[in-house]
Amino acid sequence: MIKNLLANKTILLFLSILLFWQVGFAQTTYTITGRVTDAQTGEAVPFAAVAIKGKTVGVTTNFEGFYTLKTPQIGDSLVVSSMSYRKRAKAIIPHQLTQTIDFQLEGSEFKLPEVKVYAGENPAYPILRKVVKQKPLHNPNRLQAYEY
Repeated sequence: MIKNLLANKTILLFLSILLFWQVGFAQTTYTITGRVTDAQTGEAVPFAAVAIKGKTVGVTTNFEGFYTLKTPQIGDSLVVSSMSYRKRAKAIIPHQLTQTIDFQLEGSEFKLPEVKVYAGENPAYPILRKVVKQKPLHNPNRLQAYEY
């Protein structure tokens, strides 16, 4: 009887330690910080998108080009993109909780295609013409009785 009770307590203790050990690993938070700058001028690139490749985790840089990404998910690389710059990726050091990754983005020549706008009648005008045409049918003076 005492042996059974001792064995049950040992098993319960082992399971508790195992559970707390797994919860401890589930709470791991990785912090990646850095700055995104222009490769030619060294000026900050504000509001650039910084994301972990293949994950749904990302942030944008602030006005000075700095970012801080805190996440429980970690991938193999960090990707940065911004309008009028080429996308760039750098490797993330696995199993390192805090790291600094700076990016220097190169400009890209991107030309927008030509856009042609053809003017026509406003789509609301035919509806308004029908409303004006039906106005006499809805005149309250034509009705025998009405209340409001």
